Amino acid sequence: MKNILLITLLFSLFIGVKAQNKTVTDDIFLANVLNASNDTIQKNDSIFYSIYVKPFVDVVKWQTTATRVSGSYSKAMVILQTSFDYVNWVNHDTLSIAGSGVTTQALTSAITIKEPYFRLLTVAYDSTATLKIKHNILIDTNK
Repeated sequence: MKNILLITLLFSLFIGVKAQNKTVTDDIFLANVLNASNDTIQKNDSIFYSIYVKPFVDVVKWQTTATRVSGSYSKAMVILQTSFDYVNWVNHDTLSIAGSGVTTQALTSAITIKEPYFRLLTVAYDSTATLKIKHNILIDTNK
């Protein structure tokens, strides 16, 4: 009986030590934004979604989905903009979306930024389609 208790105790200790070696972070999160019925754009229209991260964003990566509501061809550009004060915005990266399917998606690579504010500005261009926009944003913060 003592051997069973000793083995159980050692096994519990081993499991506890193994669990302490794992790194668990709460500084990475996924934001699913827009995608409401009124989050639509047409040629020369724009829509943006802004996020504030305290103290600042370290890396951001996003996927944009454009669902064609009307028209025959989807064409849009998503611009990643950052700011320190929410007034002056700087362009960092651009993602192009184009296609004749009902749903068109595009994915960025990981982009390093160091500002607390960022936004995704989506602009429809060179198309007569009406597009419903949705963003899935993966954010790694600097905590």
